[in-house]
Amino acid sequence: MKIILVIGSHPRHIYFANQVIDQFSNTSVIIEDRGPMLKKVNKNLNKLDKDNLIKHFKERSRAEYKYFSKSKINIKSKKNLLYIKKLTKESSKVIKLINIRKPNILITFGCGVISEPLLSKLPKSSLNFHTGLLPYFKGTAGNFWPYYFLKPNYIGITIHRIEKKLDGGSIIHQSVPKLSKSDGIHDIACKAILKGVADLKKNINK
Repeated sequence: MKIILVIGSHPRHIYFANQVIDQFSNTSVIIEDRGPMLKKVNKNLNKLDKDNLIKHFKERSRAEYKYFSKSKINIKSKKNLLYIKKLTKESSKVIKLINIRKPNILITFGCGVISEPLLSKLPKSSLNFHTGLLPYFKGTAGNFWPYYFLKPNYIGITIHRIEKKLDGGSIIHQSVPKLSKSDGIHDIACKAILKGVADLKKNINK
């Protein structure tokens, strides 16, 4: 089984990759630099919104280090590890690795949008590990909006096929974490990833 992972660079993404590598040693990893969790705050925001934004991302950072730490990629061969700055601008590097490795499965998590010419070069079994339950919460921050709309039971993970329509591919599997009264927004988001990764490892051979 040959696998290529295309992931972001935050602790959740590194954890995800290491879990797959532990079970499937013939795995290559492409890491897209997602930058710091808290990017520059818009100067036009009022003080309350600015303070809340900073607080939100600081708490997210603490939660990710708590649940996932910031360990290095557990990959033996540097030939199977590729760092890129921007997926859309460096898709040729990804295509080259796909042509060399000829993976059975490609899985994305936390990277930029897959578009042409890369899209048509993906293997038949190409999946996205989406934070959020589709079709209810598409796009980014799929496990933030359920909290915003007071629907925490819609927090989870969707594994779906990568197709041209963003987050529109057929659903392979969905996972939901066990909710606890003591969970905050970032705790349950991290628990969703833990559950989703565990389910992915069980189902990937299928």
